Amino acid sequence: MLSVLSCAQLERIPLKASESFANSYVSQGTEYLIDNNHQTRYHPTFPGYNSLIKPFRTTFLLSDYSPCIIKRIVYYDANGDKYNCKFILVRADNDKEVEVFTFTGDKYLESDTIDLPLNKQFPASKLILETPSGGDGYPNDIQLWGTYNAKKIVINTKHYPLKNFLGVNLHPWDIDSIIYPAKYKALIDLGVTKLRLYSDVSADKDSATGAYMLNPEKRGFQFETMFAALKKDAPWITTHICYQGQSLPIKATWTAAGKTSHLYFPFGSDRNSSLTYTAIAKDAYVLATRGGKNKNLPDYPIYNSPDWWIPRQQMIKGGGFYDIIDEVCDWAQAREKLKNDRWWKRLPGLRQLHRTKSK
Repeated sequence: MLSVLSCAQLERIPLKASESFANSYVSQGTEYLIDNNHQTRYHPTFPGYNSLIKPFRTTFLLSDYSPCIIKRIVYYDANGDKYNCKFILVRADNDKEVEVFTFTGDKYLESDTIDLPLNKQFPASKLILETPSGGDGYPNDIQLWGTYNAKKIVINTKHYPLKNFLGVNLHPWDIDSIIYPAKYKALIDLGVTKLRLYSDVSADKDSATGAYMLNPEKRGFQFETMFAALKKDAPWITTHICYQGQSLPIKATWTAAGKTSHLYFPFGSDRNSSLTYTAIAKDAYVLATRGGKNKNLPDYPIYNSPDWWIPRQQMIKGGGFYDIIDEVCDWAQAREKLKNDRWWKRLPGLRQLHRTKSK
């Protein structure tokens, strides 16, 4: 198509692969569309019929150049034809999608220039290339020309030490400052900034009475002592305890075929009832009581072994051991289902957990 605009009147819009995305499998990236190389081909889906999302869309964001008005499209057509690739501009004022051109591939190894009519020149926030079948239905190269705000984009270049992104998952037997002092020292020397310890329900409660045995837990590990030591020896470490598994009484209600260690309610319970999750709410309450910073909380049952050589359990409130408490079990699904039911009002343990965390 003959151009009615001179290049002097227009600027090339600097499309960026980093400001683009496709809604389908990508075997070649969007940079192949804008690299000024007519030999590279863009295949967002190949073969296209393998993708579940249709139509296939490749989107370039233009918001960095607001206001951006596209007036000309230049593309290179390689081989192949009978394509149906729609060029769609999204209006910046109301997000309406406007089809401005359809690439059919009827050219052969040549470039073509399309000057948009005035009614399709408007401030745009996105360019979308849409095809019904994906595959090879795109030009080999595209250029957008028009006017845009060439403001300098300021990027936050603040850098953070690599150690801020280092953490470890541990079990009580992996790290115990009393039983394994060498492992404890190695953890501090490693320079990690987050420690997540898996605490097993079956080892933290007495099955017969439901009383708590947390330091030491049933297997003899004193992880709370270790957490308290970390607060003094390595205060930069975020301490995170994960309460996982199920108690033996609950586990016994599940058949062998359907048993899993992360379903914290008796077999046959109504998952949509907040009362189903009362047991773990009480456990979370105790963890928050011991490991949070609020010392003004009610008592809870503790279990002390009749064996004299076993260290005695202590009633602890506001010990400040943990920065984060989480649970691995099915009640998290119920939390999402019961948000509108104000379920936490029925579970004072979890309500207090959040209060303890905040204090």
